[in-house]
Amino acid sequence: MKFGDKLRQLREEKNLSQKEVAEKLNISLRTYASYELNQRRPRTQDKLKEIAAFFGKDVAYLQIDDIDKKAEELERYRHDEMRQRIIDFENSVQNEILPFLNNLGWETSKDNNRSDLMAKLGSVRLIFIFKYFSDKSIFFFPILNTYGRLCTLPLEEGTETYCIIISNSNRLEEIAIKHPPVNLKIPIIFASFNQETNAMDSNNVFKFISQLSQ
Repeated sequence: MKFGDKLRQLREEKNLSQKEVAEKLNISLRTYASYELNQRRPRTQDKLKEIAAFFGKDVAYLQIDDIDKKAEELERYRHDEMRQRIIDFENSVQNEILPFLNNLGWETSKDNNRSDLMAKLGSVRLIFIFKYFSDKSIFFFPILNTYGRLCTLPLEEGTETYCIIISNSNRLEEIAIKHPPVNLKIPIIFASFNQETNAMDSNNVFKFISQLSQ
């Protein structure tokens, strides 16, 4: 429902004529009629507030057309849905990785600024980054952002550091091979996690961690 349609509905609920409303709002009948016909809107925010107050509504109710509101609600729903998918993906990966690390004696922690999970065993440190992509995702920019995050990671003297990037798509590794990092001294291992099978697509990460654990 558009601005003018809302005005007409509110006016009819009050059993008022257009002329009566125009007089109450101190505007011409022609101007008010153009409002209800969706030909124009109040030029000032003060007048819009006055109209909203007269009908006992907030300004947002009159200002936002229902089609816009539906679009906002749909966008918010999509954002919330995507956020939940990311959370579910990260939880699934951690449930797969954490028990394996703990059984091998790795100490695990979180550093949300640069990684989703960190693990350390002796002089070896693992940085885990989880990446969830939708079907329409562009892979190029996320991998560049990841390189940037890793470049700001403080190196610990006497400690070997490796980064393990786990995503829900094996395409990320393909893009990374085409766009290798510049001046990044931390080796990166890529892996993909399949949420349908709730397991890693290959054992390369587990083999790599097992070798480092020896």
